[in-house]
Amino acid sequence: MSRRINFFATEKDMVSLLKEVEETIPFDVKYILSYDTSIVTEKVLEYKNVEQIPNLGRLTKHHSEKSFLITRSDMKPKVKKTPIGVKVIQGENPESVGFDPSGFSEDGSCVIHGIFSTMEEVGLSKELFNAIRRLMNKHFTKVRGWYFGDEVKSLCGQVRYICIEVNEPEEYDFHPEF
Repeated sequence: MSRRINFFATEKDMVSLLKEVEETIPFDVKYILSYDTSIVTEKVLEYKNVEQIPNLGRLTKHHSEKSFLITRSDMKPKVKKTPIGVKVIQGENPESVGFDPSGFSEDGSCVIHGIFSTMEEVGLSKELFNAIRRLMNKHFTKVRGWYFGDEVKSLCGQVRYICIEVNEPEEYDFHPEF
């Protein structure tokens, strides 16, 4: 059974959360770039911790522009070669948690939502997902099923909270009541 957590967060919010996850779980993790609309690569890009991820917290227009898999540091991912480079697909790597970062739009007027997800509830993915959910419940504010980091929450009234993409009408935005 797949599960997901929708959230709004700044780079600071995401780094704070994921550093605590990294310190809390009993194994080392890595972040594997699964998809990025701005990068074509012939090799798998991996990061040892969340602080190494370049341009975290920056998107252009819509959610899921960038996707990562969070998994054990010793896991060798299954890779699919495509005409536009390599992809690491979550469905082929069930012992992982998907991480689509939240981020500011190009002009900074919008915060686009992010997602944590699992494809299957198996050992590692279940443990990691539950650790993320526990810490989000502890440190983020939950509004109608969506989570807000402290820094992004402080921007309420100054930015749009985008659920689809920046060109959609504002009525499709998330309108939190803190």
